[in-house]
This record gives sequence, C-alpha cells and structure tokens, in this order.
Amino acid sequence: MKITKKKLAIVSTVVVASLGATAAFAYWTTGGSGTGTADAGSTATALTLHANFSDGLLLGHHETVTVTADGNGTDDVSLGGKTLYFTVSTDDAGCTAADFTLPSATATAGTVVHAADVGVEIGSATLTMISRDLVNQDGCTGATVTVNVTTTAP
Repeated sequence: MKITKKKLAIVSTVVVASLGATAAFAYWTTGGSGTGTADAGSTATALTLHANFSDGLLLGHHETVTVTADGNGTDDVSLGGKTLYFTVSTDDAGCTAADFTLPSATATAGTVVHAADVGVEIGSATLTMISRDLVNQDGCTGATVTVNVTTTAP
C-alpha cells in the first residue's frame, strides 16, 4: 500500500487531535483568601551582663560603669528601654553600699544583642564613692568593689 500525501495528512490530523484530546482540561478562575497562625515565643533566654569600670575609685570621685552583654547562643534580644539596676558591695565589712551611689540607668534605645554577640555595650551609669560626713571610711581603702547589674522589662 502506498501512502499518499493526502493519507499522511489525514493520519497526522487524527493523531494530533487525539493527543490534544487527552491533554485538554477545563478550569474556572476565581479569587481566594486565607490565614495562617502560629504562637510566638513568650520568653527569650537571659543574657549575661557585665559591669565594667576602672580601678582606683577615691572618696568624692566617680567612675563610669559601662554595661556590656553577651548573647546566649539561641536568641536575639532587644534591650532598648529596659532599666539597668545596680547593687554595690565590697569585700570589706567597713565599706558598704552606703559609701557609694550608682543610680539605675536605661539601656540604649535600639540596642539588640544577637545570639552570638560578646561584649555589646548596652548602657552606662556613674558610680560615685561619696564622702560621708562623720563616718570613718577607712574600710574602703583598698577594698574590692563589686557592681552587679540586672535588667527587667520597662
């Protein structure tokens, strides 16, 4: 049997039509909406805070206490606006917290301590060794002064 151009054209048309029929599909167009929810964490792991100041504080003088923070390895934490609270102690019973003033301070706005950060400066305050009238402060001579710092939500 001889295949003519006419027969080839008919066979080709049938094949193409059948392929097109198997690939055909119908659809409607439409819009849509939806929502998704998840709970955010309620707390972040605490940072490690450090109070740093120079040696040699004398009666009536002051030193700037710089507060730095180390990340906790898991969370980024924003400290801007939080209050930094200080307590002062010494290694000598003759030198007490009453011999110093160190007001609370506010952490620098916009400060974020990232999980892997070390030594990020978050704020500062002024430590003063006050001269107390009629009080013997000899116990403060050579005493080691310790400043502890904590922070809480504003």
